[in-house]
Amino acid sequence: MTMKKRPKMKDVAEAAGVSLSTVDRILNRRGTVSAATVAHVLRAAERIGYHGVPTILGRLTEGAPEAKFGFILNSRSREFYAELAHNLQIRCDGSTQLDITHEIIHLDKPDDRETAEALRALSRTCSAIAIVAIDGPATRQAIAEANMPVFALLSPLRCPEIAGFIGANGEKMGRGTGWLMRQLCRKQGVVAILLGSIDYDIHRAYDVGLRDYLAESETLTVLPYMETRESDQIAYEIVSKLLATEPDLAGLAVLGGGLRGAADALANFAGPRVPLVGTEHCDAGDAELRSGRVDAIISHSIYEIAEKVVRQMEEATLYPEARLLDTLDIRIDIRIAETI
Repeated sequence: MTMKKRPKMKDVAEAAGVSLSTVDRILNRRGTVSAATVAHVLRAAERIGYHGVPTILGRLTEGAPEAKFGFILNSRSREFYAELAHNLQIRCDGSTQLDITHEIIHLDKPDDRETAEALRALSRTCSAIAIVAIDGPATRQAIAEANMPVFALLSPLRCPEIAGFIGANGEKMGRGTGWLMRQLCRKQGVVAILLGSIDYDIHRAYDVGLRDYLAESETLTVLPYMETRESDQIAYEIVSKLLATEPDLAGLAVLGGGLRGAADALANFAGPRVPLVGTEHCDAGDAELRSGRVDAIISHSIYEIAEKVVRQMEEATLYPEARLLDTLDIRIDIRIAETI
């Protein structure tokens, strides 16, 4: 078996379409090179897997203002948030405008007071903060006291001091989930909604959108939502009980955390297959789709979320007087096994 050779400086130069001396000047700081050229060479180096990418990145941010960004996310045990944290780290480290350090706090459960405490801790050292949070009074008060840009991530916050919202349109996500249910459900019956938490504005919007869409259906009726509290174990228990007590169960929609628990309960069910749709995409979700345990996932791109929120935080830090967009919509994607 032939081992793949590690790219060298000349390979970077060839990939970037610049001279070897230009790459040498960038890597060894032998002279002035424009920021545009350094950025171009960086992209080429990343593309071919050159080991000196951190050095080139360091050259690009030489003399850049320093900043610290803080993030509050849900539990790292949730694959979606572990992947989001990883992508946020990569995007912060790859900034070409600021020399960014970052701190990420993961909270085990959605809790207003814990979020407020974490926000106050970050506000002591950070330049800008982005949070996934329920819309509670303690969190709103901490945002008002932060005296820095605080962005709502994934779920909107009804707080006048919030710097902006980065996420998908919840009602569109809900209607898209309703459309998937109508395509996937093989019989007349009821659709069960497993909601991560009614305290999240975005989850309430999912519920509204799905119900609004399926209100037009003559064959499907939507049950009252049941909360998973973002827990796979609670989702497992809810679905297990539904399978035992709802003979007309035609479909399951997990709007928020709990998709794996729901899939586990279905895997243990001996009866006819019940379609399952989720709203959080990550690598683990792709594995569930490939295995056939989950039929479809309607979600937003983790990469796009990280890119857009860090870009907004950069803009707020560099240009504090500029007016930022109140809302940055994230594209909604539908994934099935055949598209992975």
